[in-house]
Amino acid sequence: AMAQQIAHGFKNKYAEIFGKFTSVQIEDSTQFNLNEQVSKEFKGPGGSASKSAMKLNAVYNITEHTINSFDIVSAVVPDQTLSKKVSKRIKKGALWIRDLGYFSIFDMSAIIRLKAFFYRG
Repeated sequence: AMAQQIAHGFKNKYAEIFGKFTSVQIEDSTQFNLNEQVSKEFKGPGGSASKSAMKLNAVYNITEHTINSFDIVSAVVPDQTLSKKVSKRIKKGALWIRDLGYFSIFDMSAIIRLKAFFYRG
């Protein structure tokens, strides 16, 4: 259902723009609190925040309608750490859309070297 909705939404409005890239990858994460009983596996930020929390991180290729990476980790794992896993997947001519939390000078050098593109929201 998600793939159909995205395909339809981008077909008319963004097809011409996204057609200039070999692929368009969107990466983002979300986190949510868990019961304290699983805090060994999924450590939370602590303090006045939850002692246990989970983060879901996904990379979605909107040109192929595929999920290229999906990680379930402790909420204390920084987005920048997760970006290292997919930085090996940067291909020539691809557009990567991420927020600033994923910024890494190493990823930027790979993007420049491979003639790919990066947009931070």
